[in-house]
Amino acid sequence: MSETGPQPSTQVLSTAQPSNWDILLNKQYLDNIKFTMEAEEEGKLRESVLVRVDQLLKNWIREEAIKKGWGGIIANEAGGRIFTSGSYRMGVHGTGDDIDVILVAPQFITSADFFDNFYEVLLTEKDVTDMHRTPSARQPIISLTFRGIKLDLQLASLMQNNITRTVDIFDTNILRGLDPTTVRTLSGPAVADKILRFVPSIPTFRELLRGVKAWARARAIYSSRMSYMGGVALAVLSARICQLYPNAASFTLLCKFFGLYSNWFTSNIDTRKNQPIYLTTDLNVADAELQYLSWDSSKKPRDAQHIFPVITPALPYQNTCAQVTKSSLKVICDEFRRGNTILKCLLRECEGQESLSDEKFRETFQSLFDQTEFFVQYKYFLRVSVSVTDREIFQSYSSAVESRMGNLLRGMERFNPNVICHFHPRGYPPVSKEGAPSDTENVYYIGMEGEFGKGQVDLRQGVKEFKEAVQFLIKSANYPSDKVNEPRLSVLEFKDLPPIVLDNKKKGELRDQLRKFAEMRKLVERTSAAKKTLRADATVHALHSEVSQHIQDPLEDVVPSTTPETKRLRVANEQENVLEKNTSNKVVHQENETIVSEKETDDNELAKVLAMVYGE
Repeated sequence: MSETGPQPSTQVLSTAQPSNWDILLNKQYLDNIKFTMEAEEEGKLRESVLVRVDQLLKNWIREEAIKKGWGGIIANEAGGRIFTSGSYRMGVHGTGDDIDVILVAPQFITSADFFDNFYEVLLTEKDVTDMHRTPSARQPIISLTFRGIKLDLQLASLMQNNITRTVDIFDTNILRGLDPTTVRTLSGPAVADKILRFVPSIPTFRELLRGVKAWARARAIYSSRMSYMGGVALAVLSARICQLYPNAASFTLLCKFFGLYSNWFTSNIDTRKNQPIYLTTDLNVADAELQYLSWDSSKKPRDAQHIFPVITPALPYQNTCAQVTKSSLKVICDEFRRGNTILKCLLRECEGQESLSDEKFRETFQSLFDQTEFFVQYKYFLRVSVSVTDREIFQSYSSAVESRMGNLLRGMERFNPNVICHFHPRGYPPVSKEGAPSDTENVYYIGMEGEFGKGQVDLRQGVKEFKEAVQFLIKSANYPSDKVNEPRLSVLEFKDLPPIVLDNKKKGELRDQLRKFAEMRKLVERTSAAKKTLRADATVHALHSEVSQHIQDPLEDVVPSTTPETKRLRVANEQENVLEKNTSNKVVHQENETIVSEKETDDNELAKVLAMVYGE
């Protein structure tokens, strides 16, 4: 592998070694993320599937070479290779995760060959199911399930006639002359390898990233195509924390992850621009061709508009969060603050303890992975129905429309700047009276928050642009017009949500969550030091705000306002508002009183990073 190109950042905030208490907390952390690991048998099955895909690729390339008139010798030497990418390559995949596979082929293999001929080859495999293709997506893929293992296949044809075992896709010279799509595809394995090479401890990095991925999934913010963070973004963010604290234990790094990013990133981008997170010494690119393809906010107006820059460490540099919108940024920032609050509560609860109860740690820590409360946060929703008349193309069409959802969110935001559009990345198929989910329709939901008075919100233009984008998709991907339906969009209220998203069991779970939120608030207030921190730091109220959201009007159908529990929460909420206001005034006027808050510690660390990276 070529070692040329970007070098890792050597900037650190602390080289402190883990204390005995850190080690004890870390053991508890590792015990509580075991659910993210796959069984050994599944790992062996993955390897066997990859071996079979490699065989199919080589045989198919040889047949294509012969069909195109190449001689027998050239056809036999055409070769072909597969490279894994993403979570699997970094060793942080879990049970049920898909594998990103890059199929590297000679230059005479075209995209049309891949999506037509190789697709047909895969159809002949008896162990292949649920296959669909999206040739018109930004990253064109064939998705399938092979012996129960989900795969996303991408093609990368190089500017040479044979692909041997010695081909080095990590040498940036091999990228010259390739189209941008192929360059992005080839960067996948390079990015994964660079991340592993740039962290001080690979095992610790993996432990941290497993917890971060589990959190993002549970909170419904793990999807780059749905305008949130994908696996690469979470890996870069985690790796940066590892660089800044090279000797820390993984649980300590998890706390630093939420502590730093809850301050680094802001959703109020009108007052402060979010600075990029990257793993290299700088973002300079000497090579002119690679510079043209690389992310550069100082020279490219479009890159300068990105509001959540998380930059990959391999050339050409890319912002892996380019699709993040203002609304999804707010959701991400809220989740950073929520995670930070939960872990602070956990640390306060453990403070001063000579030993640590497994049950006590688990009870608070698992709150980090509570499923999102999306469906009780909003009173109004935009319902997006995607359907077909032919189930054979359902997965392909649904996936393709998903890739255009970002157009809908950006359109809604552009014409309604004061409305928050929170998109849930999961689709919900309608359920028949017999309880069977539809295999021809998926329904997506966008929670909306804002002023909904008469004439104040107009979704028509945003919806129009979204439908136009889907129509273009249908034509460019050659979907039969009689087999796919134009997306149907409608506004509905919380009370009209279908049972599949909010059944009686879910209502019970939400009541449990309300109780848990109330208990955690009491935990924060248990000591006088915690009270000072809570009063001095408005952002630490993320969890408190979440409780407040749960007792707004949309929750009336779930937990009626007449219940004693909700009354207590409402009273506590009002008292807290008064307390916060009075305390805020005291802090302003009592200049001689020093309040050392954890927020100030986070700010100090943030200032150090800014000074090191940007020379401020």
